[in-house]
Amino acid sequence: MSDNTRPPRGDLSPSSAKQFAECPQRFWFRKRARLKPGTDPSDADDKRPYQFAGIHCHRVLELAAIQAANDRAASGELRAPFTARELLDISEELPINNVDESELADARGVLSSIAPVDLSRAVAAEMQAIWHPYGEGNEPSVAMVMDRIDVDPRSGLVEVTDYKYGMARDRSELASDPQTLYYLAAVHEAWPRSEEVRRWRITYHYLAPNVKVTIDWTPLLDRLARQHVKTIWRQVLGDEFPAHIGRHCGYCPYQNRCEEWTAHVDALAKAETLPGAKLAKGNWGDLAWLLETREGLKATQKQCEGAVKRIDGVIKKRMDRGRPIKAGGFKAQMRLSKRADFDVAALPVLARESGLGIDEVVLEVGSLGAQKVKAFAERHNCREALSPFETRKAVKWLEVKRAGV
Repeated sequence: MSDNTRPPRGDLSPSSAKQFAECPQRFWFRKRARLKPGTDPSDADDKRPYQFAGIHCHRVLELAAIQAANDRAASGELRAPFTARELLDISEELPINNVDESELADARGVLSSIAPVDLSRAVAAEMQAIWHPYGEGNEPSVAMVMDRIDVDPRSGLVEVTDYKYGMARDRSELASDPQTLYYLAAVHEAWPRSEEVRRWRITYHYLAPNVKVTIDWTPLLDRLARQHVKTIWRQVLGDEFPAHIGRHCGYCPYQNRCEEWTAHVDALAKAETLPGAKLAKGNWGDLAWLLETREGLKATQKQCEGAVKRIDGVIKKRMDRGRPIKAGGFKAQMRLSKRADFDVAALPVLARESGLGIDEVVLEVGSLGAQKVKAFAERHNCREALSPFETRKAVKWLEVKRAGV
């Protein structure tokens, strides 16, 4: 059982392999040149609630798994599943600094919604592993940290669980993800077939909607994992690390070092600054142009959104207790509106009324925003069943407009 020690070092990791496929130049900046990132264009404060909840839930579940393993070792018996109260007790014991009460409430709400949690077969939490696809001592090595490992001798199953905080991804998409391939291959290697080990599985537990997506090890996936490592590593050892312009550029911390990004922004700043102008001049019959233009516009949109959020943060700090301010012919003030959302408890109801599985509902709805949930309910004729689960939250937002308008 690990306790948040330093992650192992390897030539690759699931995230770095995925990062290389997304943009080789970003990989080179970080892994080969080891350059320090510039200012992150995304607003860290805006992402903080989401990050805190995920990190907090991970830590609580890690400590719960350690406790379950210790209880099993001491008594020789399997521990009962953790109740919501027990998870919250662990949460309350953790040090919490500079966190808004609403953020903490969101995290604890998620912990309550996933209970009971069966950790009776957990043998490792935050397990550090190094996988050697071509034998120990041969390059490359792949480092990873697994959230939880369960071993059940009765069923012969070794299961790695990875906690996610966000909407569930499709199983077919996850099956080809480097994390799936590498984790399954590593677990299969660490726990070879025996009388007590006959199956290997990865389970992605999406905490917020409490949805689990499972994928079992197969010889084909094992071959794909090794082939994926071989392909990525061959390119990593090469001399070409081109930049791939796309939506990921909007939150890349190396924008200030990327010549391709600078050229992309400069091009937009000239004759084709506005998307409408770019589209008007484009060749709509050219599929390659359409795909390239779409990704370029997405990247620019992400950067602009990040810049606006950072500016908003500065403006809010200049406002005395939220009072309106004026400057340069503009007026800024805080507005309050009500936002309708649905509680996660609506998901089983939608599944029952529509005849779909919860994971299928999550994939179709995409989020618990009122508009998407209501649209789903209209398509499946189950609008009335949703009424008890609708919630309304007060949302503050910054409004900027010309003074006198």
